[in-house]
Amino acid sequence: MGLTSAALGKFVEARTLLTVYVTRQESLKVSPTSIDLNTAKLELGRCLLQLGTTAGTHLHSDDSKARDYYREITPFYLARLKDGDRTIVSIQYDMGFIAFRLGDFEEAVVMLQAALTNEKLHGGDQSSQCEGLQCLATALWRLGRYDEAASAYKEALETLKSLPQLCPTSAAETIRQHSEALVKAGRTTEAV
Repeated sequence: MGLTSAALGKFVEARTLLTVYVTRQESLKVSPTSIDLNTAKLELGRCLLQLGTTAGTHLHSDDSKARDYYREITPFYLARLKDGDRTIVSIQYDMGFIAFRLGDFEEAVVMLQAALTNEKLHGGDQSSQCEGLQCLATALWRLGRYDEAASAYKEALETLKSLPQLCPTSAAETIRQHSEALVKAGRTTEAV
């Protein structure tokens, strides 16, 4: 029921149902490698992330809870990557976005770089890659790592250009951010 509610966009209902399910499974001492338990925790994390996003303001409590669930299931899904299960990539992206929203830019960089590496090694979605690169670049910027930020913005722009439906607003914003990072890095002659 919780998974169905989540699929229908009923995130509050899904959160309640999935929380009850996870709590019940844990009280029964279900194996931490149970696919059902890990899937429920994954969807619960996604619901919490979505609720924090759709609230208009980022609810740190939902983000923190989502991050906790993602941390619990990371070893399970990381082990499944070798079998072709790419779920870990979306978990790493989500953990990077959560860390960014919580202001933990170092953690955001680590998680987004891991997601991007796995995305490149195991094939993946270019739009997710582009979004991940843009968030990575902004996290690097916030850390004062302007050269790295400029490189990430440039890669995001190249990825953005390769998408079938280029969003002009997103491209223009990425070009602006790339130029600003180059200027901050002292590479003004390269800035557009």
